[in-house]
Amino acid sequence: MKVAIVGAFDRHNYGDILFPLILTKFIENNIGNVDIDYYSLTESDLEYCGGYKTNTLSMLFNSECIYDHVIIAGGDVLSSYWYVMDTHVTTSNYYVYFLKLIKKTLGLKVVNNLVSNKYNCSSQLPYVFDKSHFNNTPKNLVFNCVGGSGVSQLDDYYYHYMTNSLKFSDSVSYRDEKLHQKLNSDGVIGDLIPDSALIMSDYFEFKKTEEEYIVFQAGLHYAIKDLDFICEQLKLLSQHINIKLVPIGKATGHEDHILLGKIHEKIGCESIELFKNDHVLEIMKVISGSKCYIGTSLHGAITSMSYSVPVCAIYTSEVKKLKEYNKTWNKYAKNIPTSDFYDEALNLISSGTISSELIAEQKKRINHFLENSIL
Repeated sequence: MKVAIVGAFDRHNYGDILFPLILTKFIENNIGNVDIDYYSLTESDLEYCGGYKTNTLSMLFNSECIYDHVIIAGGDVLSSYWYVMDTHVTTSNYYVYFLKLIKKTLGLKVVNNLVSNKYNCSSQLPYVFDKSHFNNTPKNLVFNCVGGSGVSQLDDYYYHYMTNSLKFSDSVSYRDEKLHQKLNSDGVIGDLIPDSALIMSDYFEFKKTEEEYIVFQAGLHYAIKDLDFICEQLKLLSQHINIKLVPIGKATGHEDHILLGKIHEKIGCESIELFKNDHVLEIMKVISGSKCYIGTSLHGAITSMSYSVPVCAIYTSEVKKLKEYNKTWNKYAKNIPTSDFYDEALNLISSGTISSELIAEQKKRINHFLENSIL
C-alpha cells in the first residue's frame, strides 16, 4: 500500500510535526508495512526534531505513483493562502515585505498566483485540492480533522474553490463545531472529529518525574505587548511551583522562543527554566508531566488533554482556533481572552482535572473515523 501524508510539516512548529507522526503510528499499528511519503510546500528534513523528510507538493501532483491514500493530515489549512504559507518557510524579512507589498498594490490573487507558480502548483490554496490536480489520480483523498480559523474571512473566490474541492474528496472531518456547522450548512458534509493528535498518549508513554512544575508557552505575536505583565504573573506563580518555559513553535508567525527567551532573561529566577530541547517527543514529554499548561498553542492544549493535564488557554480572543476547539471538546479548559491568567492557573494547579471518560470517548471517535477513511 502506498500512502501520501500532506501538510505544513516543513517548518518547526510542534503541532504540524505531530500530524504525520501520529498518523504514521496509526497506520503502522493498524495496517503494518506501508510505504509512506510525506509532502509539504518545500523539500525539508526535520528528522533532527522528530519530524520527517518532505518532498514538494509539485512532486506529489506530478508523481508517477498512484497512491492508495492521500491524506491532508490536519491543521488550519482550509483558510491558508499560498503567500501566507510561503512566509512561514522563509528566513528573509525582505521577502516577506515584498509579498505583502505585492498584495497591497496588486491584490490577493496576483500574489497568491505568483507564489503558487513559484512552487509549480495549480491549486488555488496550498493544502486544499481535488483529484484533478494529480498526474495520476489517487484512489482515496482524505481531509483529516482539518481546521479553518480564517474561513469566514476568505475571499469569495477562494471560499468557493475550497468548498468545491472538499465536496470532491472521499472523506472529510472538521475539528471544531463552528467550522463544522458553517461548511455543512454550505453543503460540504463532513464529520465532527477531535484533532487526531489527541491519540498521541496511546502511542507514547513517559515516566513521571518527581518534580512538580507547570508549562508556560505563548506566541510572540500575541504576548510581546504584555511582556511585563506576564513576567509579574509568572514570578507570583513561581512562588508556588516551578515553571518551564517551553517554545512550541519556532517558525515564522509563531516564534515562541524569542518571547520566552525575553521572559527568562527578564525574570532571572531559578524556579523558572527555559526549555531548550526542540525534539517533538521531548516537548510532548515535558507537557505530559506538568501540573498545568498555560499557553496559546492549540497543540499544546491538545497534548495536555491527551495526558489529562489541565489547560489554561490565553489570548483566546485572538487565537480563535484555540477558543473554538476548547469550546467543542474540552469543557474543563479555562479560556482566558487576555493574558490575565494568574488566578485561573493557580486554581487549576490545585484542583484542575479532566475526565478520563471524556478523553477515551474522543479517542474512540478519532480511531473510528481513521478506520473508516483509510483502512
